[in-house]
Amino acid sequence: MDIHEALMKVNWLEPWHPTSPGLERELEREVGPGHVLFGRRAVAVARRFDADDVLFHLPDGPTAFADVHLTWSCEREKHPECPSTVLYASLEDWIQNGMRRDHEEWKR
Repeated sequence: MDIHEALMKVNWLEPWHPTSPGLERELEREVGPGHVLFGRRAVAVARRFDADDVLFHLPDGPTAFADVHLTWSCEREKHPECPSTVLYASLEDWIQNGMRRDHEEWKR
């Protein structure tokens, strides 16, 4: 199953929802040398409607997904840990350890 088919089968939990590509340019602006995503291809696939978190698919591996809290600074961040990023080995990993956790926190 390819990534598009897999994403269509996700039971999306609030505050996450699927998104079309288009946020990659902001990611490229923000990440600099030393950031885990610097120079890596990333495609936006989902985002939170209540925050600036975006889920990016990393088609070239070695990890499959990255949850990035974009800063919307429109410029390269000065610290290599910014924007904050959590990597996930698979879509299922993100669903279990990212989206579900965010959903539980959001419901409170």
